[in-house]
Amino acid sequence: MTATPADRPYVIDGDAHVLEPPHLWDEYLEPEFRPRAIRIVQGIPGRDDRLTEAGAHAPTMPEGAEEENVMAFEMRQRLAVDEQLVVDGKVVMTGFLAGLGGVEHDRSQLAGMSYLEGAPRASMESEARVALFDDWQIDGGVVFPTIGILWDSDDAQLAHAYSHAYNRWLHEEFVGANGDRIYPLAHVPLHDPELALAELRRCLKLGFKGMFLAPE
Repeated sequence: MTATPADRPYVIDGDAHVLEPPHLWDEYLEPEFRPRAIRIVQGIPGRDDRLTEAGAHAPTMPEGAEEENVMAFEMRQRLAVDEQLVVDGKVVMTGFLAGLGGVEHDRSQLAGMSYLEGAPRASMESEARVALFDDWQIDGGVVFPTIGILWDSDDAQLAHAYSHAYNRWLHEEFVGANGDRIYPLAHVPLHDPELALAELRRCLKLGFKGMFLAPE
């Protein structure tokens, strides 16, 4: 890491979310929980072409549209890419998953894009995140989840397994060798206090800087 010049303060991004890669829970969950993995799936079989071609076919926002019409337009176009976010076999979000990221794209095009198409490289790749920090001329960032905010489960063991898998990916893949620039927060559900404390202690020993709690 390049030393911070003495003539400026140490600056970090305090809200540096990641976008979890779709493979995360299939790869990092313990085998017994993988049938209940969080997944991004195609909602209706036989519409794969929509995922690759929707960007070209999605209509654009009419010029001069009033703000109240923007939401209506987006709702009409939610299914332009037929993706679903599935948690424990239940659909929790349908369409417009590109909107979970999408910061690099025109808002009117997001309805025609897939989750991965809407995700900036820096949302999932460590080196791209560090390069972004360099471009912003800041020293690092505190990392929060995104899909992790959208799920919860009354099953304490499953909630623990989801968060443990996310924390492993965050440490092993996203932070990697960049722990001096990327500051992870452990995702710790509180359904079972003993499991929560064990996971927090495990993560702190790995260099995590604190813990994240879903706001609800």
